[in-house]
Amino acid sequence: EYYSPRSNYILHVLEDDKGILWLSTTYGLVKFDPKTERSTRYYHIPGDPTSLSHNNIRFVLQEHSGNFWIGTKSGLNYFDTTTQSLRHFFNDKTDPNSIGDNWIRVIYEDRNHQIWIGTENGGLNRYDKASNRFIRYQNAVNIKNSISNNRIYSIFEDRTGNLWVGTYNGVNKIDKYFNNFEHIHRTGNDNRNLNDDIIWCFEEDDLGNLWIGTPSGVNIQNRKTGEFTYLVSDPRNANSLAGNDIRTILFTPEFNCMWLGGWGSGMDRY
Repeated sequence: EYYSPRSNYILHVLEDDKGILWLSTTYGLVKFDPKTERSTRYYHIPGDPTSLSHNNIRFVLQEHSGNFWIGTKSGLNYFDTTTQSLRHFFNDKTDPNSIGDNWIRVIYEDRNHQIWIGTENGGLNRYDKASNRFIRYQNAVNIKNSISNNRIYSIFEDRTGNLWVGTYNGVNKIDKYFNNFEHIHRTGNDNRNLNDDIIWCFEEDDLGNLWIGTPSGVNIQNRKTGEFTYLVSDPRNANSLAGNDIRTILFTPEFNCMWLGGWGSGMDRY
């Protein structure tokens, strides 16, 4: 079972505050201790409400309290480390205060300790702990300042506190005080436009520029001018990206470089 291919498809990795790695796989959640090299696996057990809601684990977040949010392909799970109890959250079509969709793609905690959840088709959700309800931010055709699409791929907070949301249809910058969304789309071919509207990920460099990963390469926005620079794969240039489909970006200030993870193309360092 340790080498089972059912759990060799890893979708996300989290290092918790104790140095333990949590691996989100397509067949269960894996807790791995790098010191002992031992792992513990957690699965959905049909009929057992204390088990995970589904075996396809999409994302894990440890919030500031030390507790864990676990997003799956069917339900959101909250694990309380003090009581060692697991709680499930599901979409209820009769309850507008339930989570917008059961397929969870991304979970994020901002600097104010608010929990944001991106779903497959239910938009962006914010969990209100005081009222134990979810506030949904969904696309509305007749409201131009609503979120641009209900399929959420990424959530990122920059150094100034702006919250950025990547969707199937462009970038959204949230005004957290007025619940409005500023949209950035591909509307032309000049350098004030994205080169793709599918947004996989965000990162910020030491100059405050916003790096955006898409299926068509990396879009780097100069926050002062609003203009973009593009990094794309060019078979004629050995120093270009290995591939265009960039799914994750990480800035390491100690090396002053960006790590760009591609889908099927490996890792680039820039």
